[in-house]
Amino acid sequence: MLLYAFPIPYSDPLRFYALLVEWILAFICFELGVVFIVKYRRQQFSKKYMQELGYASLFFGFSCLWFSFIVGDYFLDASTTSPFLIWPRGSPRDLAISIGYFSLVAGVLLFVFLIERHQAVLFRRFTFTIAFSGLVAIYVAVFIQDIEGTGYLNFLLVAVFAVFFLAFLVDLSKRMRTRRDVSSTLWRFLVSFSVLACGYVLTIDAMLDVTGLAGRTVGSALQLGSFIGITILFLRLPPFATLDWHKQIEDIYVIDKAGVCLFQKSFTAKQLTVDKNLASSAISTVNLILKEMTSADELGQSTIKRGDKAITVFSSELVTGVVISREENYLISYNLKNFIQTFEAIYRGVLATWNGDGSVFAPAEAMAEKIFKS
Repeated sequence: MLLYAFPIPYSDPLRFYALLVEWILAFICFELGVVFIVKYRRQQFSKKYMQELGYASLFFGFSCLWFSFIVGDYFLDASTTSPFLIWPRGSPRDLAISIGYFSLVAGVLLFVFLIERHQAVLFRRFTFTIAFSGLVAIYVAVFIQDIEGTGYLNFLLVAVFAVFFLAFLVDLSKRMRTRRDVSSTLWRFLVSFSVLACGYVLTIDAMLDVTGLAGRTVGSALQLGSFIGITILFLRLPPFATLDWHKQIEDIYVIDKAGVCLFQKSFTAKQLTVDKNLASSAISTVNLILKEMTSADELGQSTIKRGDKAITVFSSELVTGVVISREENYLISYNLKNFIQTFEAIYRGVLATWNGDGSVFAPAEAMAEKIFKS
């Protein structure tokens, strides 16, 4: 039985500070949602990816939840039933809090749908969307019949979402396994959501009897910090569809500064019939494009988009790498740089005295397979 009285009395010395922190939390969540809306609108990809809209819906849901907490806990009576309520049970505070939870549930459902729109998480696509939709339908039915009864469903919805997000992180780690900072990113996600969960527990009604308003203020502050951390991590994630960059690569070339092809590998079926003269011609064309883009001694990375092909170039000290792909992709650029720097480190001594025998670079094929197809 909850002993703490609502609305939170003005006589409580921590009321002002708790209310201030929660107002800040509600507005920050709203602003973070706006940030992802702006990011979605500014996408430079030929096809817009909607994961940012999913992030935005999640933050808007939390913002609505906290606005409802503020209204319900600080300004509405929890001990009476309003004659204006349609339902026979529940106080004005119960109605405000339930509307907040309903907003969060709607935001989470949209988030799950937009994530699964681009990738299957754990099972088939939209598995979690269907499961969550079923729970939301039950939630709405209970909400109409008994406002207070929705509290028991909140924990089930949180559990389903937790399973979904954990599966999402595992799937993301598999698709990003060639990036050096994957483990760090996943670890930060888990820490951020653990802090969010701890902060949420401190703000539930049952904890007010134990920790009072001080505990709730600390919980709100923890959630504020975790939301900011989660936002930073979300902003760093590339569009999920671009994580299938392996399938977009067609050819890779390594060229010395004189324009001679040192290494070439094709990742398409044409490698069975490609003619050496055609390969040399392709290398010459790519090298001409490269010279138009950079000086012979300039180091750097560039991408040329032409029709349905993209040419990604990374120029190092001794060699230049070129990847021809179907789409421009950040991860192709990242892994090309990694490949060329490794290639140059291994063959630096060979390049200084190279006599034109291309077979010496044959072992680089295994490295190319590992980096670009593993």
